[in-house]
Amino acid sequence: MLLINCVITLLVGIMILDQQTLQTPGVLIGLISTGSGIGLLSGAFLTAPLSQHYTGGRIVQISVLVILLGCVFQPYTHQVYVLIICMTVTNLMIVPANSILGSYSDLIIPNALRGRVTSIFALCNIVLGSVSSAVAGILLAVMGYRNAMNTAVAAVLVTVLVTFTSRGIRDIPSRDQFSNLTPWE
Repeated sequence: MLLINCVITLLVGIMILDQQTLQTPGVLIGLISTGSGIGLLSGAFLTAPLSQHYTGGRIVQISVLVILLGCVFQPYTHQVYVLIICMTVTNLMIVPANSILGSYSDLIIPNALRGRVTSIFALCNIVLGSVSSAVAGILLAVMGYRNAMNTAVAAVLVTVLVTFTSRGIRDIPSRDQFSNLTPWE
C-alpha cells in the first residue's frame, strides 16, 4: 500500500497543480481534497463488513481494483466535479486495505524486529510521500497533464497486477484467523 499511497499523492499533486494552471478557484480545488476525505471516511465504514465476508487477501485485491477504477478516468478530464467523484472512489478502499495489511504485517513481524521494521516503514512513507509531490510537479511540467496522469495510473495498474499475482497477498487469511498467525522466525 506504500506504493498506492504515494501514487495517490502523485495523482492529487498533478491534479491540483493542473487546476491551479487552469486558474480554477481555490474553493473548487479544495473540493477535490474533500472528495478524498469523503472516500476515506466512507471506506472506514466498509472495513468491518468486508472483513466478515472476505479473506484479507481478497479485500486487498478488491481495494486495488476500486482504486484503479477511481484513477482510470482522471487523465481524461479537467472537470472539478468529475475529479471529486474520481477521488472519492480512489480513496474509498484505502482504509480497508491499510487495515488488513497493517494488522497482518504487525502479526507476522517478529517481536524483536517490530520496532525497527515499523520505523523503516514510517521513514519510507514520509520520504516517498514528500518525493511524490515533487515528482508530480516535474511530471506535469515535462509530460503535460494527460501523460503525467497516465504514468501514475500505470503505476496503479502495476500494483493491481502484483497484488493478483502475489501469493503472499492472496494467502492473507480472514481477520477471524489472524489470532492463529505466528510471527516469522
